[in-house]
Amino acid sequence: MRPRRMFVRAPRIVVVSPHLDDAALSMGATISRAARAGAHVTALTVFAGDPDSVADAGPWDRACGFGSARDAARVRREEDVRACAILGATPAWLAFADVEYEPEHDADAIWAALAPCLAGAQLVLTPGFPLHHPDHEWLTRLLVARLPADAPLAFYVEQPYANTAAIGRGYDRASLGKVARIGVRSAAGRRLQAPQPSDTIGQIAATPLEWIAAGADAEARDAKRRAILAYGSQLDGLGGRLTERIRLYEWGWGGEGVGLKQAGAAADTVET
Repeated sequence: MRPRRMFVRAPRIVVVSPHLDDAALSMGATISRAARAGAHVTALTVFAGDPDSVADAGPWDRACGFGSARDAARVRREEDVRACAILGATPAWLAFADVEYEPEHDADAIWAALAPCLAGAQLVLTPGFPLHHPDHEWLTRLLVARLPADAPLAFYVEQPYANTAAIGRGYDRASLGKVARIGVRSAAGRRLQAPQPSDTIGQIAATPLEWIAAGADAEARDAKRRAILAYGSQLDGLGGRLTERIRLYEWGWGGEGVGLKQAGAAADTVET
């Protein structure tokens, strides 16, 4: 079944981004379109790192060419500023370290910093599928546990994780067959993409979700592409043809994926 194509409309939107690129990678077109329509959109990165840290670079940051956690935080924040400017979003950062630096997060400390940033938002978007990165899953569990049940919380399909889960990162026959099924927008392709109730988010949300396709125009899609390319330090690590892989996935689905509670405040922020 083809997902409903709907447009996000809310005066104030907060996209909760675990790391300094997740909002653009996953929701860049939605952010751009909403901002052009007059919404105030904040890309709130929780694990933005500490630019005054004295720690050595963790494995991911080191692979991206950084010698220290401080340098990684500073450069990646600069990239985030450029990407958000392209999208029309306001960047906001919390100076918490990701799982490579702090395997055990302090839920109370993070919530004390995070909660005020969400106050007054008509829509809060948080990672939802596939939640393969431990920081993404941890953060979404925190929001679901701490926000009121009637909060305007929705869940987004995370890129490039969802693309990799559906297709893989290689170019073997099996992967190319999946590319073809998604590319022609077949029912088989959508089955490869569609989140299932048995997935992690189904367990966390504990309520049925409808996964829609967030509509976007060509200008918004191009803004997303350019914003992703602004995160230059991350591109090699995220794999070749990154923007093309994400665009293929979203072409097959009909747009960026958003999971909505079937009855709730977030559902009131989308329309056909």
